[in-house]
Amino acid sequence: MVLASAILALLMYRWWHRTAYAAQPEPDADLPGKEEIAEVPPGESSNGAGYPAIRHELALAADHVHSIRILLEVSRSHDQPIPLSVLRNLELVGKHLRELESRSPEAAAESACGILR
Repeated sequence: MVLASAILALLMYRWWHRTAYAAQPEPDADLPGKEEIAEVPPGESSNGAGYPAIRHELALAADHVHSIRILLEVSRSHDQPIPLSVLRNLELVGKHLRELESRSPEAAAESACGILR
């Protein structure tokens, strides 16, 4: 159980570390259209067609959920109780995904339609 908790803590650290630093641009990056990119809200591309930051965060969340599933299978195979950290981490992933959902343009459009009704 201690090993499973340690592995889960390590995976959580890696996931949050990737999420926090993945969206930060390199300070010396010389990108074409730098001025145009600076005006684009976070999570959107300059043409508004795709949302690479949100896709990246969703992929990280999916990887994290997969790793939690593996830890649960290990706990079950060794007849150990489910560590409480697994449940807390699932709650954190759910909270993070709800925040992503609320930041999406579709959610903003739906809430605007609800206000107009």
